[in-house]
Amino acid sequence: MPAEVKDTLPRVHFLADNQTGWAVGHNGWVLKTVNGGTSWTALFQKDALTSGKEELFDVHFLDAMNGWLVGLHGVWYTTTGGLTEASWNQAGLFTASGAILDPTTLELYAIDVVQRDGFVLALISTEPGYILRSGDVQATSFRVVWDVYTLCGTGQLLAASRASATRRPPSTSRGTSRSAATPRRR
Repeated sequence: MPAEVKDTLPRVHFLADNQTGWAVGHNGWVLKTVNGGTSWTALFQKDALTSGKEELFDVHFLDAMNGWLVGLHGVWYTTTGGLTEASWNQAGLFTASGAILDPTTLELYAIDVVQRDGFVLALISTEPGYILRSGDVQATSFRVVWDVYTLCGTGQLLAASRASATRRPPSTSRGTSRSAATPRRR
């Protein structure tokens, strides 16, 4: 690890080659390895939207060029490999109705990205209880698709949690049910 990096790095992501990877962390650190983690290069420290350095919680790359960073108050994407802070663009964040979300009112924690048939689907989890989904084929903007407060007001969330609490444990191959916490006798 580079000597200047003294902060927590909560997320590491590797490409399928198991050689190229990125790590992100508190105080805005973005690091990269090209040798499976044997050595790391500190690329830059991401500036926060307000002041200081961004707390970065997640990173995901589809390939060596296309990636996303998730920080406490923002999401950024790159199509050029992300080697410098200037190569990252801020993603748009929108309510379900399309109004602009103020990123300083959110705490963003995680992103998952998949690519199928040229379309990129990305989901982001946030506080206060939102799930955001990519709104374009390159995942450069995100819209709220799940809102815990709206669901609580309709009773849907409570009904779903009650249903799962009363659901029977899954059947075993012998046709009996058992809890995942209860080991099978042999």
